[in-house]
This record gives sequence, structure tokens and C-alpha cells, in this order.
Amino acid sequence: MLPAAIAANASQKGLICPAACGAEAAWASPEMEIVAPQSLIQLANHLKGTQVLLRPQPKIRSGEAGALDLKDIRGQESAKRRLEVAAAGGIIF
Repeated sequence: MLPAAIAANASQKGLICPAACGAEAAWASPEMEIVAPQSLIQLANHLKGTQVLLRPQPKIRSGEAGALDLKDIRGQESAKRRLEVAAAGGIIF
């Protein structure tokens, strides 16, 4: 999201992005107009003027939020094995 926000800022345009990406987009510029609704209803209400969405504040995402584990993936045994070998410092392919 940050590259898109930087490009929009360079073109002196605002940005509409999902709420989950708003904090990342806010790093592009403190003056840039950014709208980050959680739903299309919120966006429609903001554009109509019946709901005011505040500009998201820049922040760093916590690393624990998206922690994934290969044990949660079913199937793709050969692909998982290659990732395990690569993680152990071996050669893959």
C-alpha cells in the first residue's frame, strides 16, 4: 500500500484504501488525504457527508498478528518440504 500512497501523493491526489492498510498508507505524507473505511457503507456515508472518517495515523504493524505455521497447511507436501529445506539452509529445486 505504501508505494501506491507515495504515487498518489506525488500526483497530489488523495487515496481510498481498506482500513487494514490505512496506517501503512499514512506514512506517505502527513498532509495527504487518506480515507480508510472498514466497509463500503462507511465509504458511501463518508462521501455523502453523513459519516466523517478520520485520517488514519501511521503506525508499525505488530509482527505477531500474521504468524503462520506450515503445520496449518494441508496438502502441497512437496512445496512444504522445499520450504523446510530452504529454511534449514539447503538447496531447493
